[in-house]
Amino acid sequence: MDRQWIACVSVGLAVAALSGCGNGGWSGSQQQTVDVSSGAPRMAEPMTEVPAQAGSPIADVPVPVGFNLDQEHSRNASAAGARFVDHIYKGSGDKRTVHWFFKRQMPVSRWALMRDTFSQGQIQMDFDNSRETCRVTITDGWSIWPWSHPVKVNVVVLPVGKITTAEEPPRALSMK
Repeated sequence: MDRQWIACVSVGLAVAALSGCGNGGWSGSQQQTVDVSSGAPRMAEPMTEVPAQAGSPIADVPVPVGFNLDQEHSRNASAAGARFVDHIYKGSGDKRTVHWFFKRQMPVSRWALMRDTFSQGQIQMDFDNSRETCRVTITDGWSIWPWSHPVKVNVVVLPVGKITTAEEPPRALSMK
């Protein structure tokens, strides 16, 4: 009985040691990266890709699958050829994955990333498409369930520059 127990423990330890090997061992799901601050290698999980929803409420602003528009707290309007959007989307997941989603998907819809900041648990990204600006703010949501990971995304689209209406003729400069 003792020999069988020792053999089982030995096999178990060998399997555990082999599965812990980095560099493409059996684990395979981890990538080695370099920590910029110290230069020491560390193991990190690869970033998972989240697909975009088909039929986003804003045609040129993608929304990750699994996120729903909070209609009670969202609004949008258009006037004089300009649009004003303030949408809240709620879903569950990881803020870093949602951040990566917008970083990868917004340029596909012709938005250029102008600023990307992280402060006090909030991720804020500013995009520009020459006619408008779009601010995407990613924060932790609220839930009564301790095991869920709610994420709230606020998307604000505003026009850039002055808006003139058809009724307002351009003003002539007077030289006096």
